[in-house]
Amino acid sequence: MGLFLLLKDRYGEEAIREVIRKLETYDTINEKELFAVFNQTLKTDIEKLVADFRFPDMGFDLKQHSQDWLDGEAASPHRFLRVTRTNKDGLAHRAGIQEHDLLVSLNDRPCTYHLEFELALLEAAKEKQVFITILRNGEKKTFILTINENAMLRSDDFEVVGQQRP
Repeated sequence: MGLFLLLKDRYGEEAIREVIRKLETYDTINEKELFAVFNQTLKTDIEKLVADFRFPDMGFDLKQHSQDWLDGEAASPHRFLRVTRTNKDGLAHRAGIQEHDLLVSLNDRPCTYHLEFELALLEAAKEKQVFITILRNGEKKTFILTINENAMLRSDDFEVVGQQRP
């Protein structure tokens, strides 16, 4: 999913539609033919693009929970993501995010599912700044990260700026 969003951002929705139209002409397609369709349509080296594509390692693990797990203190009415681990050398730890924090939003986009978090992160990359809002002990906190120029969305493309005051 993330790769298609990257392609959409780089080449536009119409280019993706054109790839799909060309793929629909095949009864079956092998990997070589698939790459050829992408390369010809997008005028790029799709294998290199795929090889270079990475979601940043934010330095934490997330687990989805439902509201009943928390007795009413949740980021959304039904589900939320909880930080289950932070890497001591990772971006989240440097920013101040802690184990057991509840992820509320990323750039004001609610993140109740892993896919929502990934989509919000891709969208945030366009803004060059990421506001990660968490809930800790009933208090909302927002941490600010900036994304380096010409970033390819790797964790070293982010820089911890600090914490936004409520």
